[in-house]
Amino acid sequence: MNDPYPQTIKIDIDRDRLCRYLRLQCFFGWTTTLVLFGPLFGVLLLVGEKNRNRFDSVDEFYQQMFRGLSLGAAAGLLLGVICYLVISHRRAQRTAHALQVTVEGPFLRIVEGLMFRTDRRLHFNSIYDYVCVQGPLMRWCGISRIDLKREQRPVQPVRILAAKDPIKVRDMLSEIDSIREGEKPA
Repeated sequence: MNDPYPQTIKIDIDRDRLCRYLRLQCFFGWTTTLVLFGPLFGVLLLVGEKNRNRFDSVDEFYQQMFRGLSLGAAAGLLLGVICYLVISHRRAQRTAHALQVTVEGPFLRIVEGLMFRTDRRLHFNSIYDYVCVQGPLMRWCGISRIDLKREQRPVQPVRILAAKDPIKVRDMLSEIDSIREGEKPA
């Protein structure tokens, strides 16, 4: 079978949309976590063991409990926004620019990560399924993810985020796989 594709192909990544997606993912992660745990700490502070004997009635206890829930949720939201701005905002941009995906002969190479850099080189023989995935947040940001399922255990797909024109890339990778599957590793 003739191979119409060059030996080395660089897959384009939509870095701006990927950056937006990573930022929103971090924002929702920080705020959700802190808004869920903040009320617990607020209630413990206002209704905890030290303040148990201060309440004159059950109504006052519930008022303090509601105040603790509200203050804790507000503090959690504020802390989530601060953590997002301080930690996640720049890191999302650097992570988006670190992602590189290339086809190198019978291999697919994926380089990602900042502090812990991962450089994967997968032979097309080990990939048996190509899937495009688009969750609600991805759809909102205008990106998709390509999951490459491998034969190895544990079965955890290798993911390519925010490839430009993901359906076309998935089909191209699948076609290259069928063409180059029998090639020997270099």
